[in-house]
Amino acid sequence: MTPTCFTETNTIVERLADSDIANAGWQRDLWVTYAKLAHLCLKRDQTAEAKGSLRNAYDKLSGMKQRGLHLCLEDEKFLAWLWA
Repeated sequence: MTPTCFTETNTIVERLADSDIANAGWQRDLWVTYAKLAHLCLKRDQTAEAKGSLRNAYDKLSGMKQRGLHLCLEDEKFLAWLWA
């Protein structure tokens, strides 16, 4: 189970990102939140939850790329790692 404070933070970040899909900063914050959640889940041996969070990170990053939003080098590298 994910700690409540992290789940609440994720909900806030999702609302911000959903309110403006053209805001690359908010979209990036969301994929980073998903990646951190995946890391936390892996530490807790929650493999299925980690995979779901990584899938969400991939979906967010690939959506950003498809919409032509700026991806920094770190974003591009993480997207390539998720794709591999």
